[in-house]
Amino acid sequence: MTALDRNLEAYRLIYEIEVAIREFLIAWCEPVSGPTWWKDVLAQAQASKLERSSEKRAPPGPSEQRAKDDRKTWMSRRVFHPIYFVDFSELGAAFERKANKELGNHLVSRDAKAIGDHFGRLLPIRNAVAHNRPISAEDLGLVKAIHESVRGEVGVDAFRSLVDNPSSITAMQSEMLELLGELNDAAGAVARAQAVQLAAWGRLRQRWWLEPEWQLDAESVVDVFRALEKYREVWEQDFLGRVRRMDTWRVANWSEELLARARASLSRERENSQGDHT
Repeated sequence: MTALDRNLEAYRLIYEIEVAIREFLIAWCEPVSGPTWWKDVLAQAQASKLERSSEKRAPPGPSEQRAKDDRKTWMSRRVFHPIYFVDFSELGAAFERKANKELGNHLVSRDAKAIGDHFGRLLPIRNAVAHNRPISAEDLGLVKAIHESVRGEVGVDAFRSLVDNPSSITAMQSEMLELLGELNDAAGAVARAQAVQLAAWGRLRQRWWLEPEWQLDAESVVDVFRALEKYREVWEQDFLGRVRRMDTWRVANWSEELLARARASLSRERENSQGDHT
């Protein structure tokens, strides 16, 4: 096996390990720590990075880096869960934090610390491969052993599913489609001065892709649903004079331009992501 073959095989295996673990965290941290769990992980990762840095100026955080990436117009725009912007070393550390102690319950051996140990051993080889430094046969052997171990810990079938069908992408596509359908139904109800149903919005309003730094034009989506929340409040005030009251509210507060932007944002991002990952 040539040096190139060793590095290519190591890259493939490390890619699978890394994607599987990122998607594992996405799948199980929310049930453990709530829908905004990833903000704590990012904050902890940034704090850890600052501790290791001797520079006065903090390195750019994930949101800053995302903003820079979005300005690179020559690149196709992709939407990734924020956990994809956490350093490789921090992924292992995530399994060792007390806040995530229940993660071990979803591993075969129930030993979350073992994942952290694997990432610590893998980091030097991962860095060498990332910077195109030839690795040894022993290095590749270690990568293979860790890959096999992580695959066993996550579960063979689950591991393959996480790698081949990232749950963060498929869930985002489904959520965008659901919100788009609810928005279209609500817009029709507003036009007819009828009650609006916002069940999907109530459940999905804290999703990661609605944060401005992660999803293109998320502000329009948030704003249009907040307007619908206000509409519902006014609609429920009293039956007497409701139609006239809602007509007045619509003229003063409802923007067809905002509605069109929100629809376009949900449709565009869903279709872009679907095209990238199906």
